[in-house]
Amino acid sequence: MAWWFFMSYARADDQPRDAALVHSFFEDLKAEVAARVTDQSPPIAYFDQENLEPGDPWPNEIADALRNCRTFLAIMTARYFTREYCGREWAIFENRCRALDEPSVPPLIIPVLWVAPEEGGLPEFATDLQMTFDPAVVHQEERPALEDYARYGLLHIVKRKEISPYRNAYETILERLAARIIQVATEHPLPPLAGPGLPSLKDVANRFAAVPQASASPAGPSG
Repeated sequence: MAWWFFMSYARADDQPRDAALVHSFFEDLKAEVAARVTDQSPPIAYFDQENLEPGDPWPNEIADALRNCRTFLAIMTARYFTREYCGREWAIFENRCRALDEPSVPPLIIPVLWVAPEEGGLPEFATDLQMTFDPAVVHQEERPALEDYARYGLLHIVKRKEISPYRNAYETILERLAARIIQVATEHPLPPLAGPGLPSLKDVANRFAAVPQASASPAGPSG
């Protein structure tokens, strides 16, 4: 079994009023992907909701998802890149990508900006891959709402998704993300990680350790 995407998220970013919003986004995106593939039976996607520490063992379900997922969706916030656990998840999936016999690392890691940082920046290795959305794909009156993704992050749009034009911007983001997940997973088939299990969590390098931060978010792959 192979999940279409593994959603990596820093539980430290959960706030009482916002915690449900990332869950609803996951469910909406999972439904968009399911509607576009022939086999709509579970598992379609995996949302990591654990809050592990480096000394903890991998729960079986997370281990299975990391070994088998086809793409890796990183929910970017400033805090996300301070979480060792998230950095170890990223490293495991990136190592799987590097093992493919391709001239360059395939674009199977898809960072999505959830909240734009107010200070500092985000790592260049992540912003170089960041999913962006061309405002020209929506009507003129809806473009400012879609442009808010790059300015504020997806949370800003999710909070307003019940009102137009944010509703249409949100639906456009879901559609483009689902299409990209399926496209890159199909173009770059990633075999499962061989072996009975993952390395111990404490033995996996943290991809986020000592990385330079970008002062601004450059344009990444467009959907």
